[in-house]
Amino acid sequence: MSQTFSVSTPSPIPNNADIAALAQKLRETADALLALSRNTSNGSDGHTSPPESGSVVSKPPCAIRSYAIPSSIAQDEQELLAKTNAHDLREALSKIYGHIKSIVHLMQQYDSEEEMSGVVLHDLSEVLSVPLEWLEMLCSIVTEFRFVQPIETE
Repeated sequence: MSQTFSVSTPSPIPNNADIAALAQKLRETADALLALSRNTSNGSDGHTSPPESGSVVSKPPCAIRSYAIPSSIAQDEQELLAKTNAHDLREALSKIYGHIKSIVHLMQQYDSEEEMSGVVLHDLSEVLSVPLEWLEMLCSIVTEFRFVQPIETE
């Protein structure tokens, strides 16, 4: 669902069902980001969980991957880390998730029958624009990583 809310142009105030749907979509996005962050952190220390009994492991337990990263992307990464006050991309992703989840929580505090003014919607959109800008930066950074070659380990 994609809607644009503007204070300067008179438009019908969205009903609270639209706000609830947006809050649900944001929660799903935040949950997906958290799952991605957890998957990234689980594999980052070089340890993997043991395979379930009876399962056949066809891949090595660990693989080291090499990526070529353009210098402009390295600069963008440093800018994102500075904006999010994070030490690495995993932590930045976790902070993005936290911001989105907090906004969703605030949106869910509105009663479904409560009228919302354009000012409230504008303020919510301003608050939401920060983690969305960070998420856009993160996606731009990651999409520029170029896989070089795998190095298999035992």
